[in-house]
Amino acid sequence: MVPGGSPSLRPAEAGATGYNSATLQHTSGRFKLHEDLKKYVYDKGQGTARWEDTGEILYVRGLINACSASRRSAPRRKSSVRSL
Repeated sequence: MVPGGSPSLRPAEAGATGYNSATLQHTSGRFKLHEDLKKYVYDKGQGTARWEDTGEILYVRGLINACSASRRSAPRRKSSVRSL
């Protein structure tokens, strides 16, 4: 896993020494969402990214954005949806 938001630095290897970056969300790479993603998508051969990359910052950021967008577009029910 590459720190920060720059997996594109991987090919630079030692040439990227001294590069600094900041990450604005947790990137442990393994949440309950990842377990479900593995079970319902990757174990069925339907994943498009490499499974190893699903813990990287840009992938996690995409998951967060997708979850947020789907929550906002879902019909609102007072009893089950809390305010964003």
